[in-house]
Amino acid sequence: RQGGVLQAPQFWPINVVEVLRCTALAIRRRNEILGPLGAHDAISKNLVVNLSRGGAPPNHWSNAWIDLNRGLALIGVGNIEQGLQLLDRGTLVAGQFDHPLTCIALLEQGKAALDAGNFAEAGNLFAEASYSAYQYEDASVIDDAFRWGELNRIAGGATDVNPALTPAAAWARRERLDLIVARLSLAMADELMALGEWKNAASALAAGAQQLGDARTGVLGNAAMFLDAKLQYQQGRNSAGNVLASALEGQRKISLQNFQINLANSMFDSQALPTRTAPLVYEVLLADPSALDAALRPLETMGVMTTSHEAAFERWLLATLERKNIAGALDVTERSKRRRLHNALPWGGRLAALRDIMVAPQNVLAPAQQQLQNDLRSRFPQFAEVAADVDRLHSELDKAWRPPLEEAAQKKTAQLWQQYSEAIGRRQALLTQIGLSRAPAELSFPPMRTAGELQQTLQPGQALLVYHDTPEGLLGILITQKAATHWNCGPSARVGGLVSQFLRDLGNHDAAHEMTVEDLKSNDWQKSGAKLFEAMFTGSSLSPSAVSELVVIPDGITWYVPFEALVAEEDAQSAPLVSFAKIRQAPTAGLAFSFDGAWRRVQRTGIVAGDILPGDKDEQVRAESVAPLQAAVSGPVMLAPQLPASSPVVASLLDALIVMDDVETQGDHPLAWSPLPLDKNE
Repeated sequence: RQGGVLQAPQFWPINVVEVLRCTALAIRRRNEILGPLGAHDAISKNLVVNLSRGGAPPNHWSNAWIDLNRGLALIGVGNIEQGLQLLDRGTLVAGQFDHPLTCIALLEQGKAALDAGNFAEAGNLFAEASYSAYQYEDASVIDDAFRWGELNRIAGGATDVNPALTPAAAWARRERLDLIVARLSLAMADELMALGEWKNAASALAAGAQQLGDARTGVLGNAAMFLDAKLQYQQGRNSAGNVLASALEGQRKISLQNFQINLANSMFDSQALPTRTAPLVYEVLLADPSALDAALRPLETMGVMTTSHEAAFERWLLATLERKNIAGALDVTERSKRRRLHNALPWGGRLAALRDIMVAPQNVLAPAQQQLQNDLRSRFPQFAEVAADVDRLHSELDKAWRPPLEEAAQKKTAQLWQQYSEAIGRRQALLTQIGLSRAPAELSFPPMRTAGELQQTLQPGQALLVYHDTPEGLLGILITQKAATHWNCGPSARVGGLVSQFLRDLGNHDAAHEMTVEDLKSNDWQKSGAKLFEAMFTGSSLSPSAVSELVVIPDGITWYVPFEALVAEEDAQSAPLVSFAKIRQAPTAGLAFSFDGAWRRVQRTGIVAGDILPGDKDEQVRAESVAPLQAAVSGPVMLAPQLPASSPVVASLLDALIVMDDVETQGDHPLAWSPLPLDKNE
């Protein structure tokens, strides 16, 4: 209508198979990146809707391609069963012919079999996927097939080097597929390390590192650095710790799980992740690593567990409280407190988890843990020998260290202390090497007890009081045998001001403050104690007279609260809270109720006596002041200013410890302090 020259239509050829292959690759990568968040992602949901409309005539052979992509999309939103059905339909064209996307279907079916624990089936599927990918020249699927195949071999307990790695690496080198060469070489190095063939492992690691190129700063480069750290620890090199620290720092930045946790926070803030389903997502993302996680993904697990996820726990708690789920909120606070400890421990608690399972006496372990300890000690016989040496020296020291000692006995115990310390050092060095292996171990400390389990444990008259500091204020939760309630104490800063005033009224000013007679006579502490009690318990259902024992789990500023001295009012009468109920505290609820048996008899009590008055070095006054305490405890041992070994080693020979001295922190790290102030430089 507007005139002009008519232009002949132009036809452009398109490679339909390549379009579908790239679509499948994009969906697979998206599923892997989003993980459990895929079910709440708008794009992933739209993919399912659009692909469900079809794309080929009914009963046409090309429907296999449509079914395959649709199956991938369904798996991405959590519909695993239906997705696998469609993948099965899309594996073959017309039910009998392979096609260029067959390898993708086999790969995803193998991943599903691995998740289900069908390791033999998964191995066959990954192998078939690599064959089909080779036939159709799909290098990305070959790479993924070997990546997942190696994880499957580890999960299945393979005890030999994968025979396919060498010919596959040779083929990839001929085809100049450097990334695949690097991955296969690193996989070979990892397997050789597990078999103790460290020389061959070093050669394989060097061969893989040479092929990294630009990938040196990515996932494979970080994996190579981790393997290098393992090798250096085995060689006893001083640089091993720094290499591992660099690998962990890099992993924290590129961790897929860390990315998913941060993405969940963003989706929660934008309401793309609703409060109705957010707790389910956070429960998966913030779960403790299982023994299988530690074996399959040791570097990823340590990277996640050394990353603070306080913001994610806060959102999880907020979503749970909005659903008025008090029991769930208590579980979240418990998990958050446990995670703080794990964040502060070396390698995110990995070493502690292994120590708990490999060093603990068998009589304190559950049957499954006993079996795991036997398996690990059989797998690492050198550790079993060193552990037996430590136990022998411990028994000898236990018999010999009975102060006061004569000169000959002092020389003997000094030699035993040195041997004992050296044996513990050897055990720790081996434990470090095992910690970098794929040895399975779960985090068992502090024990995790759910709200339901805790409520069943509570006896009539017992109450569990949990505080948890949040950006919205100090949260309080009170659980009894039959009821539960929660309340908000307001901003922690306001509560902190009341705590400071109460402590000053009690005479807690600073180390140089001198208490006067007027200070001792003053009743101001009763007024400030009543105000603090009101601030911390208003909104709760606590009736002091109805409670015989109050178990407190503090957090934040409440760690400084002397709960026993808080002034409670009952029946128009005021009295310290301890006059109503027995009060005890624990870092976590699980620790508060972790043991209900008979305590072992205390045979040796360590006593540290500092200056009775600041600057008073009179040893006679010190001895006279401590004498009544020595007479009151079992097996008193006065610990000299110069310990016979480091405080953790000495503590292993003590059943109890009493410290009458100032204890100061040594930095900002939460564990940078020692209950024994005698070796501050250790």
